[in-house]
Amino acid sequence: MVKRVLVSAGPIPAKLDSVKVLMNKFKGGLATHTARLLAAHSDLCVHVVAWMGTKVKGFSSNRVHYVSDIREYLEFVKEFEADAYVLAAAVANIMPVNPWEGKFPSHEYREGEEFDIRFKIAPRIIDRVLGWHPKTVLVGYKLFDGSPEDLVAAGRTVMAESRAKIVFCNTPMDAAVEKIVVTPEGGAFPVGFDEHAELLYRVIRSSWFSTKTESMSIKEEDIPRGILGLLRKVMDTNRHGTFATMVNSRIDNSQLMLTTKRVKPVGSLYDSLCGVKSVDVKSRLISHVVKPTTRPFILASDKATMNTPTLWEILLWRQQSGIVIHGHQDIGCQQIPYVPPGTIEEVDAVTRAMRATNEVYVQGHGFYKWFFTMEGATSFVDSLGGA
Repeated sequence: MVKRVLVSAGPIPAKLDSVKVLMNKFKGGLATHTARLLAAHSDLCVHVVAWMGTKVKGFSSNRVHYVSDIREYLEFVKEFEADAYVLAAAVANIMPVNPWEGKFPSHEYREGEEFDIRFKIAPRIIDRVLGWHPKTVLVGYKLFDGSPEDLVAAGRTVMAESRAKIVFCNTPMDAAVEKIVVTPEGGAFPVGFDEHAELLYRVIRSSWFSTKTESMSIKEEDIPRGILGLLRKVMDTNRHGTFATMVNSRIDNSQLMLTTKRVKPVGSLYDSLCGVKSVDVKSRLISHVVKPTTRPFILASDKATMNTPTLWEILLWRQQSGIVIHGHQDIGCQQIPYVPPGTIEEVDAVTRAMRATNEVYVQGHGFYKWFFTMEGATSFVDSLGGA
């Protein structure tokens, strides 16, 4: 299936009056080059949106859309339907509160005469995209002139506020050479320019899972001994850490995968657990996340961890036995390239690697490690906490 992609490029200014604009100095050459690299893939239909003063080469006229300022840009992105939005434009972040109607009457002022213009922070369009287009793939870019640590921090702020699938960060000096990739899992790693375009393509083409839920109960005696202690250790060692193991359901004599929730609440450890009845990789569906509502059952509202499909497939490969630990530390094991979590691509890449080993590290994401016994898993998590 061909996916429709919108790439924003160049400066997007704010109007001061009918002829003057407020904008930055960037011309959009790298963003349009990125758009051309994406368009070289036959399974993408790439459109470019840019300011009317930007030169966009290499695209037919019906694939290039020009806007006059940030207001028109906002309306265009809101109305344009795409499978992915790659927001690489340098959008003005301040705008006048009241732009002049027509041209500013400079002839009414003497040379050197001062006057005030009230400004406000412009709309952060990247933060609105998922509100307009909830099912899309959102990719952000962050330009920041500072240290690598400051650059990563700025990228993580964009990630948190926009909920993008990935954010590419760079300084003005390095934009054409290197970018730092910031992932939703908190990872950050450098890539070259062409490498970033290829990673961008893979993210756009990734296939994410959805979740179907129903109410179901797991009794406390169904939970393997030590699992709550292991959960506490995993959460104390890495607040984003997860684990998974199979348990027997006495409701219908089936097996469920017990794992952690996507968002871990404050409260009882029981509130952090989820049960998953099945994962259908072909249809990309996580089915029957357990949602019991009364004690002494596990209270597991909301969705299971995003890593659920990969955790499920690892346990299936291991004959539904043992425990899988996931964390974001680099534990020095075999490494594979970054793939977005919660996608078929991650399931394929991780399970393929783990057919020959018990552990693998996904660049910019974290490790998956399988254990045969609870004791082995607990001992490993203890060693992480002491590192």
